[in-house]
Amino acid sequence: RGSLYYLDRRLRIVVSRIVLVFSAFWLEVSLFQHGCMVGAYTPPTSATRLERKVKKARDKILNWISDGKERGSYPLLMVDGNNLRGIGRFEWDAVELQHRVVDFCQHYGIPTAIIVWDHGDCPFVSCQRYKSSSASSISSSSLSECSVLTIFSGLSRRADDVLVSELEHLISLFGGHDQEHEHLQLNVGFVTSDRELDHKFRRVVASESLRIALQNDRTDRSRSVPTNLNAKPMVCDSQRFLELLRESGRFDSSSSSSNSNNNKFKNSLNIIDREAKRALEASKESLQRFTKSQRRGYNPRREKTWERCVQAEVFRRSLCRSFSAACNGDEESSSVDFVTRYLVALKEIRSYSDPCSDYAEEPVDHVLHPTLVPFRGPTRLDRQQRRLLERYNRFLKKQSETKHVN
Repeated sequence: RGSLYYLDRRLRIVVSRIVLVFSAFWLEVSLFQHGCMVGAYTPPTSATRLERKVKKARDKILNWISDGKERGSYPLLMVDGNNLRGIGRFEWDAVELQHRVVDFCQHYGIPTAIIVWDHGDCPFVSCQRYKSSSASSISSSSLSECSVLTIFSGLSRRADDVLVSELEHLISLFGGHDQEHEHLQLNVGFVTSDRELDHKFRRVVASESLRIALQNDRTDRSRSVPTNLNAKPMVCDSQRFLELLRESGRFDSSSSSSNSNNNKFKNSLNIIDREAKRALEASKESLQRFTKSQRRGYNPRREKTWERCVQAEVFRRSLCRSFSAACNGDEESSSVDFVTRYLVALKEIRSYSDPCSDYAEEPVDHVLHPTLVPFRGPTRLDRQQRRLLERYNRFLKKQSETKHVN
């Protein structure tokens, strides 16, 4: 009897709740029909949420730029390239992403950007300077050119480690420790969705600010080092930054006329980027042929780690072959002055190889037949990915041998 009473009570509670829900729904429908629910609350859709997040990111970047102008500091944007590509599901290759970052910097008046890529056979840096396009800029100051430094982390480090170490190096080099560079104060912003990396950035800037403040206490007031470093650096989320890139981009590949925009984009490339774009497309076709030979499915929107190793090294070798345009440029603008000094510091202090020296030391066979050089992966690759990379190297070697025979 007790169990039957308990079940009967539970059943009554369930039935009463169902009746209450249906009655509330019917009341809401009737009120809406009579015009009493015109100002009712409607929950925001995913599109409106994304618009709010993008607007928040846009305001954050504009405040970052305006605060830097008030302090008279030099704006510098550092981008985690692979993180940004992964958030966008590898919609753009490295060249297209770099050009969209250039369009973004020209649109917002940022003279210099640093894009850090994972992998590459060695720590490598190159620089390109892009003249400002006719696209509308929201910045009041006219930007004649935008400089982009491309850094490869190499086999032993990740892009996260490079971003943190380069932030420390930039602050120590241009943050006032050296009398030669004490007039240049940096306003650094970052693009990443890695929260751990965000915390590392804040710790580095806070520790450097404390270090400079202690240095001021120990030295003379007249020779004190400026302490206008922001203890909370600007960090923009990668997903929101992607939407900002689509807004400021000149060529939208997601529109209905994607083929025409693709052709316009390729025609707008310079010689270096056109060669890199061609090499990356050929590499993707080669990866697709290899996966078909291995009876595996190939999805360009879901790149494996070993495939990203190949793509990064193809991009690096293409920049190496186009070394002549990366070594010139001795203008007197502040952007080129900063970039030139930073490049010298990267080569001489940080031991990064540059396109000129790397191309000069590279064997002739490597330059004429780049597919003969096997691709190497970092030590953190697991056994399966390393095995696939070795098979891909054998696949390329076999293809090159058959071409030479024919």
